[in-house]
This record gives sequence, structure tokens and C-alpha cells, in this order.
Amino acid sequence: MTAGEVALFYLAVLLAGSTLTFGLLWGRRTSSAPGPAAPGAPDEHHP
Repeated sequence: MTAGEVALFYLAVLLAGSTLTFGLLWGRRTSSAPGPAAPGAPDEHHP
């Protein structure tokens, strides 16, 4: 593999890892049990 291929592969792995981590964190935050709203989140119970 050339240096360019290694760099592209490294970037692809970083992008996939960060996307997966963000997706897991976002899914866990949005599907959490009812409780105090997260800071900055709109209050769904009191329009």
C-alpha cells in the first residue's frame, strides 16, 4: 500500500469510528428513560 492509501484508510477508520460513537451516544441520550430534559433540549411535556 502506498502512503496515500494508508492515509485514506486511516481517515476512513477514524470517520467510521467517530460516526458510530456519536450514533451510539445520541441514541442512548434520546431513548433514555423519562426524566429531566437534557440541557438545551426543548421541553416536550410543556409546549
